[in-house]
Amino acid sequence: MRGGAADRSGLIHEGDKLKEVNGVPVEDKNPEEIIPILVCIDGHQHMAQSEGAVTFKVIPGTKEEQETIDTKIFVRALFDYDPQADPAIPCKDAGLEFHRGDVLQIVSQEDDTWWQARQYSDANLRAGLIPSRQLQERRVTLQRPEVLFHLPRVSKAFGGKLRNP
Repeated sequence: MRGGAADRSGLIHEGDKLKEVNGVPVEDKNPEEIIPILVCIDGHQHMAQSEGAVTFKVIPGTKEEQETIDTKIFVRALFDYDPQADPAIPCKDAGLEFHRGDVLQIVSQEDDTWWQARQYSDANLRAGLIPSRQLQERRVTLQRPEVLFHLPRVSKAFGGKLRNP
């Protein structure tokens, strides 16, 4: 995640393969299964922001690094979004809550479904997941099926004849 601890450290890059965390194999684990390993140091539960050491075994990716263009994309939110209430988000803790009218800086559109963004007014540089434009438009369309089908209506005011809305 851009702005997250791994991104800020500069030690883990896109395409790298994470093999171990604190000596525990994580090769076939998803992020939700890795988080408990990160908060458990020396067999004790700690806060995620603990001061204990975390060790990673990483195999560098072979993907050629692409030049990143420093473009800045800003959007104004047209709806409220709460990642905790979204059953489709891949990781609720990685989501970014925002409200209608907030200005967001889009930092990654690499995924068709989930973009990474940060609050423009927030001093915190941590990015979070937000639904992409495509995903949100699909959700709105599915919530309003009348947009998909223009069914004729019968109106008594017009003698009971069919009319289009």
